[in-house]
Amino acid sequence: MQGEVIYTEDRTLKSGKTLFSFDLYDGTSTITCKAFLTKDNCKKVMKRIQNAKGLKISGTAQMDTFANELTVMANTIVETEGLKKETRQDNSPVKRVELHMHTQMSQMDAMTSAKDLIKRAMKWGMKSIAITDHGVVQAFPEAHKLLRF
Repeated sequence: MQGEVIYTEDRTLKSGKTLFSFDLYDGTSTITCKAFLTKDNCKKVMKRIQNAKGLKISGTAQMDTFANELTVMANTIVETEGLKKETRQDNSPVKRVELHMHTQMSQMDAMTSAKDLIKRAMKWGMKSIAITDHGVVQAFPEAHKLLRF
């Protein structure tokens, strides 16, 4: 898993170890990561990851019964250069016509709004697209509003 740190916390346990936890964001979602460290090691790690552009984590994903959420118990924490976000391009000389696109109005099938689909199609130079949501037409007014002249 790779991403950037957005929150850190450390807590000394009765055993003398320090529970170091941090939230790792990968550009789409966040997951909590935890590691058991010595007090000296925890301070070093905390200082390094707060200044890092990105991190790579290796560990075991498991259900944390204390927080009641999925958590990664980190074995290895490595600094990286961060995420390089690339925007997809359509460099084809002959543009396609997409005849099967679903919007967020299609239940359990898509998450993109009609506005975003149309903007992407226009950016890629597509002449036309077809919105084919399942049994609904709620996306049509949004599409019509965007394309009015």
